[in-house]
Amino acid sequence: MKIQSFKRLFFTATAAVLLLAIASCSDSEPGITIKGEVKNAGGKMLYLAHSGIKGMTLLDSVKLDESGEFEFHRPKLESFEFYHIGIRNEGSIIIVAEGEETITVNADAKKLGEACTITGSEESKKIQKINGKMAELEKEIARMVENTTPERKKTLDRIDSLIAVYKEEFVKEYIAPSPNKASTYYTLMLQINSTPLFNPYSNKADSRYYAAVATALENLYPKQERTRHLVETAKKGVMAHRTVTEEEIDSITAEVKTSGMFEITLPNREEKEISLSSLSGKVVLLDFTIYNHENSGARNRELKALYDKYREKGFEIYQISFDSHSHYWKQIAKEYPWICVHAGKKGAEYLTLYNVSSVPTFFLINRNSEVVMRDVQIEDMHKEIEKLLNEKAQ
Repeated sequence: MKIQSFKRLFFTATAAVLLLAIASCSDSEPGITIKGEVKNAGGKMLYLAHSGIKGMTLLDSVKLDESGEFEFHRPKLESFEFYHIGIRNEGSIIIVAEGEETITVNADAKKLGEACTITGSEESKKIQKINGKMAELEKEIARMVENTTPERKKTLDRIDSLIAVYKEEFVKEYIAPSPNKASTYYTLMLQINSTPLFNPYSNKADSRYYAAVATALENLYPKQERTRHLVETAKKGVMAHRTVTEEEIDSITAEVKTSGMFEITLPNREEKEISLSSLSGKVVLLDFTIYNHENSGARNRELKALYDKYREKGFEIYQISFDSHSHYWKQIAKEYPWICVHAGKKGAEYLTLYNVSSVPTFFLINRNSEVVMRDVQIEDMHKEIEKLLNEKAQ
């Protein structure tokens, strides 16, 4: 299990890309200076890249001599920005810069990114500390994941408890006291196995953290793309946890039915992308679930009884798992004969599309790919499925 966060960067730039990269500033211009020394890197290329919400952009490079000394320059910044300095296939170091700063980095190419000294940027030091804590969490989870015995439910519970401890520590040290800092924003963006550590869509407390940081950054940097993206995410997170009335449920269901089914495309256990629309012509139970839930086993046994009874007549289950531990999701999903997919990074988008504020929940879709009802509207599941199976596709 690998932590997926800003700290992972593999530099694969070619000389042609470098020639097209944004030129660095001259020494005489005020702005950001990132300099220092990388030991044991003589003859290697050191790269500078910018990390934005849309990905990495290569900015500059230098071939290191035996001294390992380097110096990069960037224009003055109106808000904080994240940079990486690194050597191809040997890791990278995250630097946070803002305004006009001179930041000095001393590192060793043999353990680049694992241990280095940074002066001139307190936020960069905080991110080093955050990454160190995440590395500890990663190792602890890896040890737990090795347990593949029938007691996996207990293992999952222990993992969730461990993650909760680390999250609480991050909240107390970074989010609560300083919601307007780069290190706090960075903390919100951390992921474990492609799953957000702080998820505003599935966790009500996390949605409040997003809202607090979004408000703080909007006051400081209202025009920045990063701020606008965070504000929009925070708003959706808050909406995901509001109480939905029965009248609203009926209205939403009618709206979805009128506009047709919203498309969903996610990977199954074999990493093959499966689209919901590929089941057109069948009656589909679209299920939003979490396997690591105390009622998951009993619930899936009920679904299996339905599946065994109706699958030969054109019934299918498209089950989306929102579990954070994909390793265990794959293990558990092997037990079920229907289509099992994992939400991953797209999960929040689909929760919003179908107005799902809590899981587990499900929808019934007819042969014309129209959402006709959701779980709260169904009194007799067998009756409703049989009714839809008897209808012909148009």
